[in-house]
Amino acid sequence: MEGYRNNIIVILDLKDPAKPQEVGRWWMPGQWEAGGEARTFKNDGPREPRAHHALRRGDRLYVSYWHGGGFIVDISDMSKPRTVSHLDYGTAFPWPTHSLLPVPFEIWGHKWMLVADEDVLPKETDKQPQMPAFLWMVNITDEKKPVPVSSYQVEGVNGKGFGPNTGCHQPVEEIISNEVPCAWFAQGLRIIDISNPQRMSEAAYYLPDPAPGPLAHRQLQRVGHALAGQGQSLGGGLIMASARSPAPPRRSGGGHRARARTRWVHAHWNAAPAHP
Repeated sequence: MEGYRNNIIVILDLKDPAKPQEVGRWWMPGQWEAGGEARTFKNDGPREPRAHHALRRGDRLYVSYWHGGGFIVDISDMSKPRTVSHLDYGTAFPWPTHSLLPVPFEIWGHKWMLVADEDVLPKETDKQPQMPAFLWMVNITDEKKPVPVSSYQVEGVNGKGFGPNTGCHQPVEEIISNEVPCAWFAQGLRIIDISNPQRMSEAAYYLPDPAPGPLAHRQLQRVGHALAGQGQSLGGGLIMASARSPAPPRRSGGGHRARARTRWVHAHWNAAPAHP
């Protein structure tokens, strides 16, 4: 947006899709250069805070802000969005935040949110961090004070010798059960069981044989009970994965209990090469 440093949030009215109308906008303090705001961040270039990924749930936006952490934004009045809370780890964990994904049901009487950091462009570039990006479980029962409770990383990934695109990328954008599919770059597709928020675990995974080139599972989109994903480690193409005999999570004692381990099946499609 003109007058702003990097991406911000703009809310549009699409009643007439041919003529979108701006309703409101929201940004991290320090981005409105034309308004004379002083910078509130130190990073430059691709590591600067910017709106990266926003998910709407009712009158809330859950906005990842790259190296600015993540925000919960109240949009009950779309002409005047306001910040509810801000979650930022500082320099302890140097990865940019990719997405904030609220869990649509309570677990043990509490409200939760998954926060995915992306395994690219760490803040400190003089040395490779020994803890690649991972997935956080955050308690948002009091949404004004988000509290990280636990985290999950693929076994064996932490330590020296791992390059970028080794850790987490992003979860799906809609949670329908305790089993949450996540793209984990070179570690493939990981299905994370969140039924115990204090100790997330892996329910299943899919990791194909890599093709030459960068290893990275990138995007995930749910289609019914199936997943469509882009896999660079496959030399491009489309991965389809689905849970066999999926069922909604069972309730017990006010919370949700995970199903028995789900059997995931998959298919892979690559377009025929183009010819001149």
